[in-house]
Amino acid sequence: MASVAQASDYGCLLTLDPGLRGLGVGIFLHGKLTATDAICADEGEDANQQRAIGTAAAAWFREFRPGRWAAEDTALVFERMVLRRGRLDAVGSIIELSTVSGVVLGLVSAAGVISVEPAAWTGGRSKETVNHVRIRTRLDEAETAVLETALRSCIPRHRIEVLDAVGIGLYALGRL
Repeated sequence: MASVAQASDYGCLLTLDPGLRGLGVGIFLHGKLTATDAICADEGEDANQQRAIGTAAAAWFREFRPGRWAAEDTALVFERMVLRRGRLDAVGSIIELSTVSGVVLGLVSAAGVISVEPAAWTGGRSKETVNHVRIRTRLDEAETAVLETALRSCIPRHRIEVLDAVGIGLYALGRL
């Protein structure tokens, strides 16, 4: 598994932030955000829901990753779920979230795989109140336009995953 320090060695970073009913995805080419979105699941309690989300994310990456980016120049960066002490109630959710990441890892060709713990990329800060503001301040004008377009087009409750996927990419690139 590659390290965050090696993320900038790849011309193409595919980022993902798994959520229970949706997944934030992003693409950074040469260190710049070029695409981001939310992959959402149906509201039903389908046993294959995580597989469906992961499969849809892999298809999105294949669609938006320009053809010139071979697997050798691509890294997949994802948020790795961590079980905190005293939070045994979260075990089922962590398994579901890990399943989504696993499906994407199995379906997307990438030479590098980088996992980032939430506390590492957020610096222990609250995602919503502090980190999402920091993420926006680290984007240039073109990247901000990409993010804002994605946020306007996705279901409001999935905006957090989109912002987190962008933040994970910025962190991996040393920009956050």
